[in-house]
Amino acid sequence: MKIVVRNVLPYQLIDEVWGLYRNTTNVVEIDGNRVDRHASGLNGVFLLSKYTKEEFKNIWGAVKDSILESLSYEVELVYCRILKYGYNGFIAKHVDSYAEKTQQPTDLSIIIQLSDPASYKGGELIVENQLMDLQPGDMLAYTYEHEHEVKRVKEGIRYVINLRCKMVK
Repeated sequence: MKIVVRNVLPYQLIDEVWGLYRNTTNVVEIDGNRVDRHASGLNGVFLLSKYTKEEFKNIWGAVKDSILESLSYEVELVYCRILKYGYNGFIAKHVDSYAEKTQQPTDLSIIIQLSDPASYKGGELIVENQLMDLQPGDMLAYTYEHEHEVKRVKEGIRYVINLRCKMVK
């Protein structure tokens, strides 16, 4: 399953995300563990910033409404993250998964574009060899069998929200 929904987040909520990104502490409690909020990505060159469900409650409200309109089942939010791709940032081709011993089960990824594509060069999101043209506030949701990648950023910075979810059928 792969869907694109336009204008999921209005600019007011995008501004709220920017505020979270700029003003939260560097340590956060996720799944009962205190962890560094910001860490390098494992499958490429990018910065992954972790947030709690409480910090993302307003964003999730808008996203969940859009998902309910598009899918025939409930979706539970598990992980909230912001990904930053600076110069030469990328993610190699892969399919999403979760570490059974250290992470809660998830089976749906949601990408919400934050940056205006005119503010960076490169950084194209490719899913199953298809270029995904996302504008700020647009959402792509896909299940874990879809191979995807982000091409190298050649100029500027690309930011997206990445939500990891569990489908409840």
